[in-house]
Amino acid sequence: MKRINLILFSFLIYFASSQNTLSIEDAIKNALKNNYGLIISKNLIAIAKSQNNIGTAGMSPTVTLNGNLGLTTSNSRQEYLTGQIQERTGANSYSGNATLNAAWQLFDGFRMFAVKKRLGYNEHLTDIQLKQLMEVTTYSVILNYFDIVRLSNQIKAAEKNIEVYSELKNIATLKSNYGSGSNVDLLMALTEENKIKSDLIKLKQQLQTTKYNLNILMVAPSENDILPSDSIIINYQPKLDELKKTLAVSNSSVNISKQTELINQQSVKEAQSIYLPQVQFNLGLNEQFNRSQVGFMLFSKQLNLSPSLSAGWTLYSGGYNKKITEQRKLTLLNQQLTTKQFIFQVEGMAYLHYTLLQQNFEILKLEGENLKNATELLQLSVERYKNGKAALLETLQSQKYLEDIKVRYINVLYELKREETELLKANGKLIN
Repeated sequence: MKRINLILFSFLIYFASSQNTLSIEDAIKNALKNNYGLIISKNLIAIAKSQNNIGTAGMSPTVTLNGNLGLTTSNSRQEYLTGQIQERTGANSYSGNATLNAAWQLFDGFRMFAVKKRLGYNEHLTDIQLKQLMEVTTYSVILNYFDIVRLSNQIKAAEKNIEVYSELKNIATLKSNYGSGSNVDLLMALTEENKIKSDLIKLKQQLQTTKYNLNILMVAPSENDILPSDSIIINYQPKLDELKKTLAVSNSSVNISKQTELINQQSVKEAQSIYLPQVQFNLGLNEQFNRSQVGFMLFSKQLNLSPSLSAGWTLYSGGYNKKITEQRKLTLLNQQLTTKQFIFQVEGMAYLHYTLLQQNFEILKLEGENLKNATELLQLSVERYKNGKAALLETLQSQKYLEDIKVRYINVLYELKREETELLKANGKLIN
């Protein structure tokens, strides 16, 4: 893998205190650790994992225990043929029962197996969704981070430009004082200097906004100052043929769609299970007792065990299950088409960003040559103006030309990093 270290020219370098410099690795690490969206996504993984068990799928038996205890107080008078009379007041009767029921679905048309697979696929889906969210977060961190680098270097370049305009203003003032020049040169220099100062303020506003965005991603205080590194490094330059081979299996959006296909396939099997018979084993254990202070039976107790096997088969449901099955099959078909659409889009976007990356390397080379030439041109123009061999307008045009090239050069570096990041994201390699 070709490693290209694109270091900005010395006059563009953003000199930051090495003690407080925030590296791109630390920025990504902080965002992945603290971002609330990622924490929420991890909690969803825990929920999906807890749901993925045989109990939720309906494979395990269910056991219930019920019981009751009753008390009856009665007054009774009983007269027998023998003339005997039995009379009781406040006689108590006790009764109670406890029932233990167990039910186990032995066969439900393979529905329980489809549900278990669906729960497993859903758990894996949350893992892929977390990875995608981590990629999106990392992507945003990288673009904001290097936008800070870009704006910081543009600010440094603008400050250098102000120094040049200040020097031109001083020269124009001296010429005007000694009568070798006019106030026109001085006014032009002042106007250009003020314009650069105004542009500088706007650049600082953009920089502040970008720093705010990066702090939000890292869940850092908004007033936290960010001092980035002074270089942009391009490490990832894949070959187009290799890129096309891996996109369909490594892209997160494609993998999420494929995983959703698997979930939908199990949903179809769940709907189709109604066409097969259902078999269930039941076991009941019941204990009853009665105790009475009056009557013929003072105490009774029963213990009953009742195993049973039940079976059922839905032969007709008014076409409801058929409609549900057809709907789920259409949902599956739509998801399969969505997967194909994602693959098509991802391959197209990867080709676009690959092409733009190669073209931006060519542009960078040209702008680097222009930057060198424009720097020499400005130095010559300033000397010519000092010696009275050139008008101020010529010098201002040289300075303006250099300014534009500096901005273009910095912007191309940023675009290179953007295209590299897009390719890494498309190929699922943005995070390890």
